[in-house]
Amino acid sequence: MQFQSITITNLFSYYGKNNLKFENNNECNVTVLIGRNGYGKTSFINSIKLLFLDSFAEEVRRTVQRKRTPTPKQFVEGISNEWWGILNQKAKQQGETACSITAEWIDDEDFNVSAKRSWDLSQSYESYLVVDHEIHGQLENDEAEEFLENIMPKSYLPFFFFDGEEVQEIAEANDTEVVKKMELLLNIRPLENMQEALLSLAKDWRKKGQSAAAKKELEDKEYEINSKDQQLASYQQHIDDLSLGIEEAEARLKKLDRHLRWLRGGVSQEAEIKLKSRIENNEEQRDNLLSELASHWKNDAVLSVHPNLLKNILVKLETHIHSSQVDQQELLKIIKQRLNNLFSTPPFPSQKLTDKQSMFYNKRILKELDAVSITETVEDTYEITHEVAKSLFNQLSQYKSNNIFHSLRQKTATAQSLWQSIHNDNNKLKSTGKLSRAKQLEYQQLLEQESQTKKNLINLEAQKNNLQRDSDSLQRTINTLKGELKEKERALRVATEFRQQHNFALKLKDALDQVKRELKTLKRKELEAKYNEHLSALLDSHTLVSKVKIDENFEISYIDNQGNTVGMSTISAGMKQLSATALLWALKDISGREFPIIIDTPLGRIDAKHQENLLKKYYPNVGKQVILLPTDSELDQRKYELLAPHICKRYQLDNPTGLATSITELGEH
Repeated sequence: MQFQSITITNLFSYYGKNNLKFENNNECNVTVLIGRNGYGKTSFINSIKLLFLDSFAEEVRRTVQRKRTPTPKQFVEGISNEWWGILNQKAKQQGETACSITAEWIDDEDFNVSAKRSWDLSQSYESYLVVDHEIHGQLENDEAEEFLENIMPKSYLPFFFFDGEEVQEIAEANDTEVVKKMELLLNIRPLENMQEALLSLAKDWRKKGQSAAAKKELEDKEYEINSKDQQLASYQQHIDDLSLGIEEAEARLKKLDRHLRWLRGGVSQEAEIKLKSRIENNEEQRDNLLSELASHWKNDAVLSVHPNLLKNILVKLETHIHSSQVDQQELLKIIKQRLNNLFSTPPFPSQKLTDKQSMFYNKRILKELDAVSITETVEDTYEITHEVAKSLFNQLSQYKSNNIFHSLRQKTATAQSLWQSIHNDNNKLKSTGKLSRAKQLEYQQLLEQESQTKKNLINLEAQKNNLQRDSDSLQRTINTLKGELKEKERALRVATEFRQQHNFALKLKDALDQVKRELKTLKRKELEAKYNEHLSALLDSHTLVSKVKIDENFEISYIDNQGNTVGMSTISAGMKQLSATALLWALKDISGREFPIIIDTPLGRIDAKHQENLLKKYYPNVGKQVILLPTDSELDQRKYELLAPHICKRYQLDNPTGLATSITELGEH
């Protein structure tokens, strides 16, 4: 695979359409793109990475922020003042929304291939990928992604597209992720993938060996956990978005406050500090008073603050208690209740009344009682018994004390006075009496914006707190479910008819493990030999490191001339960069992969002697196509002359405004 051309349009620092063409022949293999810091070298290599990785790859996204990795949407669209997004800033200012990266190359079978990844931010932050192949025709999106993965696996990119100053971690090669990628490049990882697939099959056969009810129960539990995991991920994404919104709101409030203070200008800094201090003290006193008032303000608080209402109620109750009408009404009710059973219960007269006679006398007596009943008036609409009236009177009498009312009124008045003082002090802080009419209007508009922003901030923080509480609760639920799932898995037995298949899978896995160990040993020895060969070519004879060793886990250790292990912390950054370069060279040779090699800051921390070794031995021999991105100070005239016989093309990157990188071909060297 060798690039024929690369076209970058409105991506990162590149404004408009920028095209680079490459020459591919046996006489030269190096293309140089030289430029000062900030002129577009990193934008170039990130654009190429973006073509093969897309914005969903964390490796691309984590390069733009130190504190946290932006989401794919944030990476593409930008994050307030922290990150502009992938669209060129000048293009964005001019209302453009489209950007893209296109590469054309010749594959290993000499077929022409082109790939274009593009974005239209007016539609979506997701990219659109198209691949044109001389044989396979046009492929889009998922098919195109699969094609690129087969051509250039994502795990290979760190070994072929890299920053010379940032490859030190590869020199240590003791990071799990780095080792995994090395194993993929050396074709060791596929055996582990087969082992994992066998374990998955064995697990599946175990499930099939379980009873139908137990199997269903286990599947339901797994489904429930997966659903809640997805819900938890959604919560976390929403929390991240809210955190970003809160940061933006806080930044906007600070900006508005500065603008408001600039407009006011009237209050001195010392006076402002005193006013703010007094406001804080008054607010604290007011809040304490309101808290005390709230403790008294319960369902019966109206009785404490309305003495006239209480007095009227007590008078009515007292009248009701002493009224003879109340006693008569109660007496009539009792008589009527007892009358219902008067003629149907013993003792009976010697000549018992018939049912008709009993009914007749019962109705007659009730009629007479109704005649003497007291007619209900409007004031008696809410009828209560004599006993209830007495009970209410006793309970309400305790509110007759004027002390409670006086205390509440005094605290309320004090709270109102504090509020007025706070209001007046705030008005002093916000005084705009000396401003022109136009400035006063601008000031009021800013105050409204500030008020709305504060409301939005409070709302966002409330949403985040609620969502975080729900997220924590959901996480506890998930942990409980996972514990239940483990118990169920432990309790279930593998059925007899699938036991043999299960055991066979485990035996086959062990066999593959043995093959993997042997292949790993072979590749390790080859890599160690090639690593030492290239390292000795790059290092001079007066270095701390004599050779390197790679153990069975692909962890690297450095050995001095006496055979002692050299501590990693004692090796300089430049030495680590040279070691990483030798390792990358060895990995390429052992893997047999032929991809373009793109190196940003190729000579960064290397001393003059070792720079000469790189220029004369490494870059001319490491691959068929090498693209270097040095600064003007890295590749001076002397160093350039060392590399000149191997240079096919030279380009100059310029970007004096920081908004639009331009590419100029320098012609014959």
